[in-house]
Amino acid sequence: MSSNGKNIVGFSWTGSSRGEAVLWKDGTAIQALGNTSTSRSSRADAVNEDATVIAGYQDTDNGERLGVIWKNGELQFLKDNDDNTLGGAVAISADGKTVTGPNDATGKEYVWNETDGTTLISADDPMLLF
Repeated sequence: MSSNGKNIVGFSWTGSSRGEAVLWKDGTAIQALGNTSTSRSSRADAVNEDATVIAGYQDTDNGERLGVIWKNGELQFLKDNDDNTLGGAVAISADGKTVTGPNDATGKEYVWNETDGTTLISADDPMLLF
């Protein structure tokens, strides 16, 4: 949910037993955000203040959860500075420029910024990560 409470995201089950990311904006109908696969799920987990950027994941055919954003309705995969895809996104800044989530490939958390790129975060105790 956005900090002003006017935008809520999640997923809705489709008729083909998969989830599809959705957005509800105050006073409007639920809107499907789209999916890159007809057989795998997507989910929206975070939304910026004005719902122009939504963060979440897209499942691959082998079950990996890849981080994505829907920016102005267009799905984009999140990538690190070496062009590797990142894990599912779980939080977003109010302006929609910064996203964070777990990076399954490295076991570290990431902070992705549309201008500054990706920073990987690690801790001595992995239970301390967000």
